[in-house]
Amino acid sequence: MFGYLYAPAPTCGSSAKSLYQSIFCGLSCRLSSDYSPAARFLVNRDSTFLALAGAALAHEDTPMQLRTCCNPLAKEKPVACHAPSLSYAAAVTISGLATKLADNADDERGWRKQLPAWAGSLISPARDKATGVLNSSGFPTAKVIDQLQQQSTIEATGAGFTAASEPTAQSYGQIFSHLASLHGRSQLSRPLWMLGSSLGRLIYWKDAIDDWQDDIRRGQFNPLNHESPDRLPALVRAEFDQLQSATAAIPWNQHAALISSVIDHSIHHHQEMLKPPAAGGKKKKKEKDSWCDWCDCYSCDCGDCCDCGSKGKCGCDCGDSCSCCSCD
Repeated sequence: MFGYLYAPAPTCGSSAKSLYQSIFCGLSCRLSSDYSPAARFLVNRDSTFLALAGAALAHEDTPMQLRTCCNPLAKEKPVACHAPSLSYAAAVTISGLATKLADNADDERGWRKQLPAWAGSLISPARDKATGVLNSSGFPTAKVIDQLQQQSTIEATGAGFTAASEPTAQSYGQIFSHLASLHGRSQLSRPLWMLGSSLGRLIYWKDAIDDWQDDIRRGQFNPLNHESPDRLPALVRAEFDQLQSATAAIPWNQHAALISSVIDHSIHHHQEMLKPPAAGGKKKKKEKDSWCDWCDCYSCDCGDCCDCGSKGKCGCDCGDSCSCCSCD
């Protein structure tokens, strides 16, 4: 639910962690104010990184205001507001959900087809508004939607890892490269596109790994059925390298260390992708969130500086509880 990327892993109590949380909560508030109160729950770490990247390219500091986020009873804290990158990231989030629902409605059968179709019609006003926001900024919305709609055609050919991930890579590349236009830094379009395309491929491959067993059971396409799983780790390593290289090549105006921390910490959390995946055996259950995973907003992974046990007990380097996340 919260995306491929992880929150940064700076020293406990650092200003970088606070800035990340302010942008996470700011995006949640922007989704709520621009689309609906329910839309705030679509906030995720991938979209937060997009907003953060935009803020890092800007010449001016991100405006802040003291307010609460998801919990009106919580203590007020600085929350990002009125930044162009927040509006852009919110519109991308809504458009991404609409595209995903439409894709699921095309691929599935029975109630699995009807449910996303119904949800898609329900959010159509928000989708249209988000499309208007993107179009007004000069974003090639129609081109990106067309790229994503090629996914089914490519999969029908029995595509392997690279070809199957191409629509997602192209779309993410376009989404991130557009930040250059938004901030008047067109010379950065290429490295931003490389950053986004690598992220898109990694997201697609991670989904393929996670869904492999279910796809086999339901007879659905998965690139792991059409190319040897042993070939995937080398491709993942190449995208990890490009992701880090592109990040380092971009002359961020601010928050460069925070951007790198998010990328490096995310790669660290996805090291299992460097091993050939296996579809056999029972599907691994996702670990349940313990009490210390939740704050005013969900932006503090206790794994950033502590390991949370299943009973809410945290073994931290920073105390008996996840004080680094302000979850006490």
